[in-house]
Amino acid sequence: MALELARGGELFDYISQTGEFSEDVARYYFHQLIDALDYMNQKGISHRDLKPENILMSDEFALKLADFGFGSNQETNISRKGTQAYMAPEIHKGEEYVGIEVDLFAAGIILYIMMVGRPCFHQAKASDSYYKYMAAGKC
Repeated sequence: MALELARGGELFDYISQTGEFSEDVARYYFHQLIDALDYMNQKGISHRDLKPENILMSDEFALKLADFGFGSNQETNISRKGTQAYMAPEIHKGEEYVGIEVDLFAAGIILYIMMVGRPCFHQAKASDSYYKYMAAGKC
């Protein structure tokens, strides 16, 4: 197996080193992420473990999705795959979910992290007070 070298490292490290991004920079990277998700969706694939640690950067700072170990070509899933902090509420509840929809949920969390420099909540569960506050539309 041959892999492309991602000299720019992980998006996680980049955010950790630079702090939150300006709106223009966040938009630049989020657009690339959405383009990648759209391409995957057209091919019938969902990642199911999107997080900054699984987004690599080329030496020209182009995003590269990595770690498709939880990827799926099924339209709906019930398995509990992914990283707790980026899982959509339906996964935490053990409900059937659509892969591309949970990928978009994780992308929203990643956008928040790019803009603010930290996650918006710990987990998308009613027991998480930050999530509960956001889900109630109070922010």
